[in-house]
Amino acid sequence: MARAVAESFRKYLSMSDPLKYTIRKARLSDMENVFLLSNDPVVRGQSIHPHRISWEEHVSWFSGKIKDPDYVFNVAFDIQNKFIGQVRYEVQSESAVVSISISHDFRGKGLALPLLKKTATKIFRKRTNLRQILAYIKSENAASSHSFIKAGYTYYQNEIINNEKYDIFILMRPV
Repeated sequence: MARAVAESFRKYLSMSDPLKYTIRKARLSDMENVFLLSNDPVVRGQSIHPHRISWEEHVSWFSGKIKDPDYVFNVAFDIQNKFIGQVRYEVQSESAVVSISISHDFRGKGLALPLLKKTATKIFRKRTNLRQILAYIKSENAASSHSFIKAGYTYYQNEIINNEKYDIFILMRPV
């Protein structure tokens, strides 16, 4: 019964989206898709840690993150079960840091906005103590900044990380 309700809710949420898809918690079987996406040159170029990730590093990181209760790891697939991307939240007390990556074949299709909105709604609902979500975006990444602003985030401040300027956007818990 709970599974049917969850599936109906996922279908309802995606009804007005540009593409039909599902969002679910990442599991071990997603490791290779996430590895390939994480090493995509565009993704690496926007990352705080831009170095290529080895398979061994990824296995250790991924295995730990999918078990970590303070790490909310979502993956999205289209109706043909093609991997769309990931939206992850690292929760620290009343705050979380969000990270989103969209696979090459799905970029430019307007999916970042609904994925950000749906996963933020879900994490605020499940984590009642969570007060805010932060997003770190390279200052020159106008497309990502635009997606986060449309998803309800506001500019908060900037910070230099690894000699790169990042704009930090914040989404406060809805009242």
